[in-house]
Amino acid sequence: MRKLFTLLVAVLLAAGVFAQSPEKMSYQAVVRDGSNSLVTSTAVGMKISILKGSATGTAVYVETQTPTTNANGLVSIKIGAGTVQSGDFTTIDWANGQHFIKTETDPTGGTSYTITGTSQLLSVPYALHAKTADSIIKSQWTTTGSNIYYNTGLVGIGINTNPTAVLELYDNKGYQFLKFVSEDNVFTTWQSDRSGVDDYQIGIDAGNNKFNIANKTTGYYAMTIHGKNIGIGTLNPEAPLHITDFMKLEPRSTAPSSPTKGMIYYDSTDNKLKLYTGSAWENLN
Repeated sequence: MRKLFTLLVAVLLAAGVFAQSPEKMSYQAVVRDGSNSLVTSTAVGMKISILKGSATGTAVYVETQTPTTNANGLVSIKIGAGTVQSGDFTTIDWANGQHFIKTETDPTGGTSYTITGTSQLLSVPYALHAKTADSIIKSQWTTTGSNIYYNTGLVGIGINTNPTAVLELYDNKGYQFLKFVSEDNVFTTWQSDRSGVDDYQIGIDAGNNKFNIANKTTGYYAMTIHGKNIGIGTLNPEAPLHITDFMKLEPRSTAPSSPTKGMIYYDSTDNKLKLYTGSAWENLN
């Protein structure tokens, strides 16, 4: 009695990330006769069936091929490239239950199959199943040339719940970079879900050509940049530095080292505000 020894069953994935997955599986086997001798350089007839559920399960796909063994008795075929007898290889639901490959071989090259072997497909076919997930993801996005976009929902990265913003990013230690493009206002909000913690907002008031950093909870604008002017506590800075409340200089007992003209500090020793004139420190009060 002749025997068929399966050496390798593998899925070949040569497509790119968003390219269509190849609908073929590489299959290799060694054919030996009843005396355990290799059947070499011979055309053999093969019938390949994909069984669902068990080694005796229902055939969801069947094809035939007539490959030729090499000098080592090895036969190599691509399942999915043969003459289809039943089923559709491209529509096999690999994720739905176990699947087995059944091979029937006629060493004379005909259809009188006298050698039968069945082997279970383990994790390999799920690479083909990945095309299902890929198609689901791609169906949500639109591709134009090298561009991909999505404008009918929300996108979350680093979270396991539904996002609440068009793009919602969560990262514990990574570096973030976001670019916003808009004809109107563009703001990013840092919102806390803890009681007693304020929410903050940073962004561009495009209509007034201002960049703002604000406490969204209290409505206080910590900083506003408008042209050359910077405002603290005001939305409308009228000078290079416009402060609506007061400014505090932390007192220090010694003068700054290597001062330059125009530097100011508050001396805690004599309780004086001092200005460096370029050659000496002068009291301002």
